[in-house]
Amino acid sequence: MSEELDRIATALRVDSAELVFLVEVFAGRLEATLGSAVRVERRSKGFLSREKELRRLVVDLGDDEFVLERDGSRVRAIRRKEVRGIVIRNEELAFPAWVSALTNELGGAAHGSEATRRALEELGGL
Repeated sequence: MSEELDRIATALRVDSAELVFLVEVFAGRLEATLGSAVRVERRSKGFLSREKELRRLVVDLGDDEFVLERDGSRVRAIRRKEVRGIVIRNEELAFPAWVSALTNELGGAAHGSEATRRALEELGGL
C-alpha cells in the first residue's frame, strides 16, 4: 500500500495543470476515506459557476496537520506540528514529500486504529 502512494507521489512530479487535477483526485479520496479527520474548503471556479475547485485541505492527525493550499495552478503542501494549540513547526514540502510524510503518519496511526488501517488500505487503491 505504501508503495502505491509512493508511486502516486512520484507521478505527481508533473506540470502544474496535471498537478492540480491529481491533487483534486487525491483530496477527494482523502475526504472519502478519512472522514472527519479531513476538512476541505472549495470555491467556485468562476462567477456564477456551479463547479468548485479545491482551495484548502487539512488532514488533522492530532498534533500533526497536513495542509494543501491551492491558488490557481500553484499548490502548497505544508506539514504543521502543534502542541497544546500552538503551532511550533510550519514546514513547506514538495508534494511528493508531503504525501510520503502523510502516509508515514497514517501508517503509524493504523497500528492503533482499525478504522485508520482500513482507510489507509482504501487510499492504496488510488
